[in-house]
Amino acid sequence: MKHSQEPSCVSLVFGVLVGSDDFKTAKQLQEETRCNMNQILAATHHLQKYKAAEMMYSNGTTYWYATPDTDTRICSHDLRTPENKPRKTRRSPKNKTP
Repeated sequence: MKHSQEPSCVSLVFGVLVGSDDFKTAKQLQEETRCNMNQILAATHHLQKYKAAEMMYSNGTTYWYATPDTDTRICSHDLRTPENKPRKTRRSPKNKTP
């Protein structure tokens, strides 16, 4: 059974940042890409690690912008295959008393 592929959140976020002529907040990126907030934060920090995006703080808000000229990624994966069943949520560890 072949699963369909969809664009990765990193490629979606990078595409929105490059196509934008303004700074974007994480909430704006979430609205435009339809990825959840955990994926948005992971994607923006991944892009920042490889100098493809930078962030700026102003009045307690974080803004992101693309810097494609300084991108140091060797390869990027534009498509991903989604999981067919969601992963189990982690439970907090039980406190063991001696």
